[in-house]
This record gives sequence, C-alpha cells and structure tokens, in this order.
Amino acid sequence: MICVVYLAACASPQKESAEVSDSEDSATTADAPRSTRHKPTEDENGLTYDIDSSLEPQELTIFGKTEAVSYWISKFYSQDHRINSKIDTLGAPGYLIKSVEMTEREYSDVKGQCVSRPVLLILRDIIMSGEEYYDIHFLTNDQGVSSEKVTYDGSIAQSTGSVSLSADFKLTKKCPTLAIIREYEGGDIDFGRMKEISFFVVSDAGMESVFDLVREYTLAKEYEVTGDENKNSTSEVRDFEILKTKTNDFFDIKVHATNKKDGEIVEEKETIFRFDGEKYSDKLAN
Repeated sequence: MICVVYLAACASPQKESAEVSDSEDSATTADAPRSTRHKPTEDENGLTYDIDSSLEPQELTIFGKTEAVSYWISKFYSQDHRINSKIDTLGAPGYLIKSVEMTEREYSDVKGQCVSRPVLLILRDIIMSGEEYYDIHFLTNDQGVSSEKVTYDGSIAQSTGSVSLSADFKLTKKCPTLAIIREYEGGDIDFGRMKEISFFVVSDAGMESVFDLVREYTLAKEYEVTGDENKNSTSEVRDFEILKTKTNDFFDIKVHATNKKDGEIVEEKETIFRFDGEKYSDKLAN
C-alpha cells in the first residue's frame, strides 16, 4: 500500500527555535512550539550526527562570520533532541547531514517592507531507517545567531520527496516572498502524488507562513496492477494566480480547483484569498 500517511504528514511541518552564541562553543535552545527547553549534552559516544565528506571543505558566511560547514552544523544540530542518540548502542551517528544550501536576500515582511534574511536548507538522513528530512532554518542575528526551524518529510519508505526554495513570487510590490515548494510521490500497489507550496514572510523571530496550498493530491488504487493512473483514481489539482488587486497591501490570490475521478472532471471551482493582516483567508469580503 502507498504510504499516504507520509504524504499527508508533509502538510504539517514541525517548527522550533534555537539560539546559539558566537562567543561560546555551547548551544542553548529558546522557546519552541513543539519542544521543551533543555541544555544539550554530548553523548558519551560522540555527537548524534555525521557530515557527508563532500561538505567538509565548504564554508558558510553567516552575518559576516565565515566558518566551515561543520562549525555551523554543530551549532544548529548538537541540540537536535528529536533524534535519539541512544538508538544505536555501538555509538554510530543517528543521522547524516547530506546537503547544505544557503540563500540570503531581501524578502517581504508582514507590512510589505523588504528585510534581508539568510535561510538554510539542510537535508539529513536517518541512518538506521533511511528516512530523509528537510530542515529549513530562518536565521536572525540577535545576541548571537538564532535559528527558527521548520521540518518537512523527504523520501520515506516507498515515497520520494523533494523540497526547494524559490524567490520567483511576489505578494507585495517591493520585494519577493520566500516560497517553499514540496513534491512527493510513490507507492507499491497504490500510487499517490502530492505537490504543495507555502509562502513565508519575514517576522521578528524568523519567518512565518501566510499561505499554504496543496497544489495536487492524486491517489490511484491498484496502480501496479492496472498501469493506468486514471483508473480507480481520485485527484484534486489547484492552480493559483497572484492577482493585481490588493488587500492590506498584499496581492490577492485566485485558486482554481479541479476535481477528477477516474480521469474525468467532476467539479471545478474558484476561490479568492485575501490578506487579513496576518494570513491569507477566503473569508474576507470583497
């Protein structure tokens, strides 16, 4: 059976915050919505992660400080309590940092002003299970480098997943909005596909999502038997258009949804989403 639970879980990222001081080697965590405050300790068998050898010679410059990738990773991940370092009694690392991508540019804040914000996209692999996760760190420089993190599923079991960042969309006139784009598909007997996009604006602590959209959800039962994605299938595809009209200085968004069953269109509808000052909503009047 297809791992529908994994595909569905991708729409609900985990979010947490951490703060590290450049004046000390130790790291401490700040308040986190899905975690408890704790002071990390190094396990007697070593750190709970390893870094891919291709990353070792690379450097990152964050808020004017240039250090090796391994230095910054140790700041952001020694406190990653969601990975249990004791699952391997032989002391092997719990997960592997596979890739690190950093972008820094100006993005819109909730008032439509342009604010520079560095963003890290990190792919890590749980060594014992082979599950992948994408961590996106929104970095601020407040008495040391602070990281507010959201996590999305990558490739898990029979489903493959990818996460990417884009600055190709503008919700305000002055500067782009950070878009996080996710795609997932897979299955053995059944087949599923999900495509999602979220728009983030700058906040004091990092960045906040203002619009989330599942652009496609498709499920084809017994796909391995029939070989036809349109047979025994249901799907909903949502296309969106950023309009020229504005609400609270943010462009309105029109979403066109098409529902299909066995490849045939059964329903179509359009919805206008408007910015209420904090998030986009389809409840606001014209």
